[in-house]
Amino acid sequence: MKRFLASCLVLACASCVAPAYNDSQFASKAAKTAQDAASAIETARLALQLDLRHGLPEQPIDSSMSDQEDALGSVAGTFSSVQPPQTKASDDLRNSVLDLLDAAQSHMEDARIALRRGDVPAALHALDEAEPQAQKLHAIAEKY
Repeated sequence: MKRFLASCLVLACASCVAPAYNDSQFASKAAKTAQDAASAIETARLALQLDLRHGLPEQPIDSSMSDQEDALGSVAGTFSSVQPPQTKASDDLRNSVLDLLDAAQSHMEDARIALRRGDVPAALHALDEAEPQAQKLHAIAEKY
């Protein structure tokens, strides 16, 4: 019974971390993460811009913001669990992507808070401040 439980524990732990076996594979995962994160930021910005221009109902905008915040958190969590190869290049890329994701998540959270307080211009401003991160994420996606 102890062996069975130990085997289950090993399998469960192994499934939590997705290794990248070489720099190319890791860079590919970073590029996909970067593209998905930039897309979430841009989709949220578009929803807020449409709201400002056309006065859309609150519920669909709030739902869109929540969905994009969840998507950004999901891609950040998935990427942070990837075990990079033991190279400086992969470590540097990982740190760069994670720093951009952290900053983007912070701006997305600020936008959600402002939106739920009824301040759409402040929400849009928070996401405008995420534009540098979105551009850098796009650059990573295109490079790798």
